[in-house]
Amino acid sequence: MTQTTTPKEQSKPSLLLALTPLAAMALLLGVGYGVFHLQVQVLLIAAAAVAGLVGWGLGYSWLEMQEGIVESVRKALPAILIMLCVGMLIAAWMASGTIPMLLYYGLKLVSPRFFLVTACLACSVTALATGTSWGTAGTVGVAFMGIAQALQVPLGPAAGAIVAGAYFGDKLSPFSDIPNLAPVATGANLYDHLRHMLWSGVPAWLAGLAVYFFMGLRYGDLALWLQRAPLAELARALSAGFRADTGLADVDRLLSRGGIMSMMETLLIALAAFSFGGIMQRTGMLAVVLERVTRLARRAWSLALTAIASSLATALITGSSYLSMLIPGELLAPAFRRLDLAAKNLSRIVEECGAIIVPLVPWSMAGVYVSGVLGVPVRAYLPFAFQNYFAVLLLVLYSVTGFTMAKRRRDDETQVGS
Repeated sequence: MTQTTTPKEQSKPSLLLALTPLAAMALLLGVGYGVFHLQVQVLLIAAAAVAGLVGWGLGYSWLEMQEGIVESVRKALPAILIMLCVGMLIAAWMASGTIPMLLYYGLKLVSPRFFLVTACLACSVTALATGTSWGTAGTVGVAFMGIAQALQVPLGPAAGAIVAGAYFGDKLSPFSDIPNLAPVATGANLYDHLRHMLWSGVPAWLAGLAVYFFMGLRYGDLALWLQRAPLAELARALSAGFRADTGLADVDRLLSRGGIMSMMETLLIALAAFSFGGIMQRTGMLAVVLERVTRLARRAWSLALTAIASSLATALITGSSYLSMLIPGELLAPAFRRLDLAAKNLSRIVEECGAIIVPLVPWSMAGVYVSGVLGVPVRAYLPFAFQNYFAVLLLVLYSVTGFTMAKRRRDDETQVGS
């Protein structure tokens, strides 16, 4: 026997115990990261240690909690591999002159006054066509960050416009994994889900563009200049990142980035976050919190608000786009059927309030990835990713008023037209 405890020795956590690691994480991140700007990795490991101690008190062995961590990391491996490949891609595009070319022509074509709108539009179209917010941020987004730096557009709003555009296109693209997973988790149909998403996604996107337009009026025109990035040894660039040596310090800082090693800090944050989330799941503490929340759902409006809160909470706890859709989706799908609400209502909520909010969570995989490739901390672009949280506010309004909350038409909602 490899386990030190038996299932009979394990007890179901009370709500107070289940909330203890969450309170510890909130305190550590709120004070340590928000006030003292300590390293997120250390704070997340400390929160995972608290969760581990609570799990140990419930009768779970270290091996069992370690299995939860490994399972959590296993689910994130595709995203980790993408992150490492994007690090190499950025270095290769820098060394080959691809991104410097985009910077050069971008400086000629993009007015500072319309930069935020242009960046959001370009990233929206790219992500919609390719189905990847990460790929968009790591390629087109990097180029636009260089243009913003050259035009002296503040980097926080610039990154916010890029993130908002990339995730708007991603969440409405049939080629993306996020909108494909949300219907699977809730029992809805993909195309019904995408059409239903338009009610929250498009108004939020248009409102964000309007804000970007008026914000951009403050930015003036600047002189344009040409950047030339010399070739470097490809192997070194892919590993350690491209290092420009143009003789101009500002240009060198702009062009020197990328490489696998540039993603290591991001990877450590992700592993620490998944350690916390894995223990919370394996010990049942996350399920207890969500189960208690669902008891508040007695009517359609309260159920919808519960789904919103559950998706947001799961995104904050796990930092995973997938888990923030799968856990609330599977947990709340029977309640939506019981109240005769269409599954596409729930699939829209878990995607908008879970997966699309994750890049705004500093310790999430998406947050640390976007922060790494764009070169700005999450807290710098979070206030300016308007479309991401405008959609959440719209869903709260829809939940209270009942507007666009569709009724269930058939038992099998995986069929088109449900």
